Amino acid sequence: MLSTDLESTGLTKYYMMLLGTGLILVSLLVAGWVTVRNRVNKETAKIQKSLGEKEILLREIHHRVKNNLSIISGLIELQLHNTEDMEARRVLKDSQSRIHSMAMIHDKLYQTNSLSQINLNSYIKELVETLHRTFAKQESVALEFEMEEVSVDIDQIIPCGLMINELVVNAFKHAFKNSGGILSIKLKKENGWAKLIVADNGPGMPANIQTEKKDSLGLLLISTFAAQLEAKTEFTGNNGTRFKIRFPLN
Repeated sequence: MLSTDLESTGLTKYYMMLLGTGLILVSLLVAGWVTVRNRVNKETAKIQKSLGEKEILLREIHHRVKNNLSIISGLIELQLHNTEDMEARRVLKDSQSRIHSMAMIHDKLYQTNSLSQINLNSYIKELVETLHRTFAKQESVALEFEMEEVSVDIDQIIPCGLMINELVVNAFKHAFKNSGGILSIKLKKENGWAKLIVADNGPGMPANIQTEKKDSLGLLLISTFAAQLEAKTEFTGNNGTRFKIRFPLN
């Protein structure tokens, strides 16, 4: 009996030692995990603070760029008032519309919560309505919008906005030169692609027109911006002019 009791006492001490050792290891693991977690949380907070500061700085930069572009547009407006040559006025007005389009982009970037996701449909609507007030007699040209919500990043919003500026200005200058009509803007999202259609019911354009023609700055710019977007373009000039642009969403 004594031998059995001794063996039992020895086993109890052995298991107690194992239990104690296990508790110590668990405590060390928990303490280590807590330390690592606290360190990760601190580093994450630092990174988030740094990113927040950079977002604020970038928005401020876009705001200042927008203001500078608005000043340039104002200077062009003063030059327009002092220019009688119609061709010079046309060139100045076209340049002013491009500058205004870029200023609106930077204004959107300043207002957005995320610089990686910018609402393209609201920007297009605002831009087209502004160009409508600038280039067209509002009572003679009707605007039709059919747009879904599409978000793009900063690398896409700039060439897309400038391309839309050229398409719409060209429509106002050529499709509705002698009479009114309808300008239709459609925007859809399809399987990771954005599809944009700008169409008018004007007299149309020659089917064999080349968008790379050097004597047409507007068409050359459209081709350039489409290439920057890696876009696929289609053009028809019968029964009005219709540009369809499809580009992948980043």
